[in-house]
Amino acid sequence: MNVPEDCKVQIGELKEFLKDKKVVDTEVHVINEKDGYVGTYDALVYSKEGGKVLVDYKTGKSIHQEVELQLSAYLLASGLIDCRLGALHLPFNKPGTFYEMNYRPDEFLACLKLFNWMVGDGKHN
Repeated sequence: MNVPEDCKVQIGELKEFLKDKKVVDTEVHVINEKDGYVGTYDALVYSKEGGKVLVDYKTGKSIHQEVELQLSAYLLASGLIDCRLGALHLPFNKPGTFYEMNYRPDEFLACLKLFNWMVGDGKHN
């Protein structure tokens, strides 16, 4: 496979992250019909030391605080239990970093409720 030069560092960092883990699933679509949202997380991995970890890969310059809510939404919709959350930051041509995230379903649902109110039908009751 011909890998673009600017992606080689990222691929190496991803391989390093996965070297002691088993990839259980990738590109997993989740649906939460009750709360009305869908999403796709990048991977579910398992390690003897850390158990199950739901992971999303991020390639931007930094990891934004909202990622914790995004991952919480995925976990809430997935129905997985005993699962940690994490973002693997893979910036171009720089070392990768894994960030463990807290599960914050209440905060996510509050934001979703606010978003739905903001984009609602515009009627004032």
